[in-house]
Amino acid sequence: HTIAAADLISVSEFVTPYGPSYRLTVRAHDGGTRRIVAPVALLRSGHSALFTWILTRAPQAGLDKSSLKTVGNLKARGLIPERDTPSAPPTVPPR
Repeated sequence: HTIAAADLISVSEFVTPYGPSYRLTVRAHDGGTRRIVAPVALLRSGHSALFTWILTRAPQAGLDKSSLKTVGNLKARGLIPERDTPSAPPTVPPR
């Protein structure tokens, strides 16, 4: 799925056997909403790529408590910028 940053409404974290992944609630073309799973636990640098994109391109998106904690941890470890800077949307690396 390709998600336009302007269509991202909210992000909620859920735990998988591989680590946390995220449910993205997005505005659908018909005006309704859709939930899309972003299995970032399966990708190298997936968490930092997702949250860098969200913070820079979709700041309107609401983050649940667990997602906010993850953002704080990523910032503390220097894996995402402290200040908002433009970035490209996350991409899935080739296998």
